[in-house]
Order: sequence, then C-alpha cells, then structure tokens
Amino acid sequence: MASATEQAEDEALPPTYSIAEACKLGILPWHYDTARKYLLQRSKTKGVPVPDGVTDGKVTYYTEPELMSWLKAWNAAGSAA
Repeated sequence: MASATEQAEDEALPPTYSIAEACKLGILPWHYDTARKYLLQRSKTKGVPVPDGVTDGKVTYYTEPELMSWLKAWNAAGSAA
C-alpha cells in the first residue's frame, strides 16, 4: 500500500498518455502508426523537437501540454518531410 506522501505526489502529477492513448483520446489527430512515425521519426527531419516525456522502460508517456506543443510545432513546420 502506498504511503500518504506517495499518494499525494501521484495526485499532484499531471496525467500522462502513451502515443496510442493520445490517439484514442483525440489528443493527437491520427491513428497510432501515423502518430508514432511523425513523433518519433519525421520530427527530426522537420526539425521539430520531440518532448522528453517519461518512460517506464518500454513505453514513453507525455502530458497533454507536451503533445499539444509538439503538435503546434509540427503543424507550423508544414510538409517539409
């Protein structure tokens, strides 16, 4: 069972989403495969910085503000890639 301090810290953290979750919830406007390709591969080609997120060793999770900031930069970069 988590201590009161751990519970308070968890509640203070903003929600995070995997790429798949972000797509399913409509945070990212694409299907998972497309979003993953754009975020993890094509961002570098376009010069759009990818948010750091947090990882559990397998999956990286991002906050909604991180994803929205990235999406805004992605759209501003146009179709360079």
